[in-house]
Amino acid sequence: MNNSKKFLLYFFLGIYLFLTGCATDKTFVRPNDAALLLGKTTRSEIIKTYGEPSRSGVISQNNASMSTLSYTNAMGIPFTTKISSRAILFALHNDVLVGYDFASSYDDDQISNDQKESLLQKIKNGDSKNKILSLIGKPDGEGIYPLTSKKGYSSIRYNFLTTSRIPFNPKPKISSKITTIEFNDEGIVSDIKIVENSSK
Repeated sequence: MNNSKKFLLYFFLGIYLFLTGCATDKTFVRPNDAALLLGKTTRSEIIKTYGEPSRSGVISQNNASMSTLSYTNAMGIPFTTKISSRAILFALHNDVLVGYDFASSYDDDQISNDQKESLLQKIKNGDSKNKILSLIGKPDGEGIYPLTSKKGYSSIRYNFLTTSRIPFNPKPKISSKITTIEFNDEGIVSDIKIVENSSK
């Protein structure tokens, strides 16, 4: 399984385990880019901002061990099957941030999702990172090695999440679609991957 897919499946699993626990954690919003610097932000700085994580773990990619911190929040809408949820996953190598992902099914966070999905279909190998950011806007996640295939490469992700309750079933229904765009050391697209997951 490739590095990107393993990381994102862990992200999806964290959301699922949180929602099946029927709990609500600390409220938070989309991360501030200026406060998250890949290769610089430390574990202690993340915990100072977000508090103790909902879950923590360890993943291994490119023969490197990384710790993960995940934060999740969910709110059920009375008399409906709708669940609004948010999740952030941080990956750290030697206690320094190397990747993060944010996903949300809150209405306020999904206003431009349809437009983003349409624009993502136009992205191709050879495009520049600046072009993509200008076209689509702020990504939901970023990563550097060892979350990328090679040292010096970087990645951005656009995440789409839906969560809902199933009548007479304690388990929520969760669907996600995550597009990862990897760039070479010159900021040019070298790979595009789409990972889709859905709980049953």
